[in-house]
Amino acid sequence: MIKLIIPAALAALIATACSDDDSGPAAPSNNKVLEFEYTFAASDEGFSSGFADYPSGEEGFYGLDFEYKSLPDNFHPERKGLFITGNNHSDDLFMFIKRRLGSAEGIKPNVVYFLSLTVEFATSAGSGCAGIGGAPGESVYMKAGAAAIEPLAVNTKSFYEMNIDKGQQASGGPDALVIGHIGNNSGDCSGRTWEFKTLELPEFAVKTGDNGELWVIIGTDSGFEGVTRLYYTNVRLTLVGTSLNNLPGIK
Repeated sequence: MIKLIIPAALAALIATACSDDDSGPAAPSNNKVLEFEYTFAASDEGFSSGFADYPSGEEGFYGLDFEYKSLPDNFHPERKGLFITGNNHSDDLFMFIKRRLGSAEGIKPNVVYFLSLTVEFATSAGSGCAGIGGAPGESVYMKAGAAAIEPLAVNTKSFYEMNIDKGQQASGGPDALVIGHIGNNSGDCSGRTWEFKTLELPEFAVKTGDNGELWVIIGTDSGFEGVTRLYYTNVRLTLVGTSLNNLPGIK
């Protein structure tokens, strides 16, 4: 599996290679730009959830929950989203949503896809607030990325760990990068004031395998030893496929 973090200059070169301009390198036939937007207005849009970095059998103690439902009564109840929550007793709880993209969405096997992603979510964690182990806003790191295999929490020695490398807390990994934190600008440390927040993953690359599928993952890696609640309300994806032959110095 190949994971690449692409600087802006190389991204521009790849965009040129993937253009229809006859003066640039010929683009492979499978490099169509794919764009998707998930608003969750009528369904969960094919997303599912998972939790990791906690002891097996402790789901109740950790208060783990995921549900497609309306936003809070005092904050845009006419909208719906993916609600996820957990109590971070382990000081390292990872809560995530994921979605498979395959042939139905135009994904091809053995292709490098350059992914850009925008996620909107509702958060009641105020910035600048004190918390146990860390801040409820700034110490809950939002991560996003993609993998050629399904991201799963695997029970290893009675502890759930991810089968992909998303890093730990403030550090990202080859399969998911830190794109920000969940703190809002309300100034309310009570956890009762909700705000929308948008974060972006501007440049990320993933190579599909022989089965031609790609899994997008978005999640929070928490250093706050308390309850985190989020509603994911919009996800926008753009993918551009290319071949390894178009990437200078990469084999």
